[in-house]
Amino acid sequence: MTAFRIKRLAPTAFLLSIWLISACSSDDGASPEKGLFGDVRSATWVATEPTQCLTNPWERDWLEQHNNDYDAYPKRQPGELTPEELQIIKDYYDREGVVVFDGTTRPRYEEVCLACSCPEGHTLYLSVRTQDVETMRRLGYREEIPLRSGLTR
Repeated sequence: MTAFRIKRLAPTAFLLSIWLISACSSDDGASPEKGLFGDVRSATWVATEPTQCLTNPWERDWLEQHNNDYDAYPKRQPGELTPEELQIIKDYYDREGVVVFDGTTRPRYEEVCLACSCPEGHTLYLSVRTQDVETMRRLGYREEIPLRSGLTR
């Protein structure tokens, strides 16, 4: 191989080696690692139907920590996931040993009953570490990608 070719390939080999090193990291921090080509840690979407009246586990936990002040819980529109509530969810599951990277909602039901045990009418999707999916299944979640938004009655 000529010296010219080696000089041309050196930057590519250097970048490839950095990417490989970052992809092989075993740090279990709370946020996904960023390599040269984006997130290198595996994530999976899980889904559940939240219930009304601040009865979901992350809401009950937050209320316990805030003297059951229902009025202080971050306000939102039904079916909306605010950054404040996503942080509450992340904090709750972090204490459970589950890393949540992101979250979103999609409408699910046109009509819902008003009892506190009834669904809010949307599906909550959380992007979690793939290694945490089994824990989330035990907590009542299922694997589901947030592409569908078919409403049911």
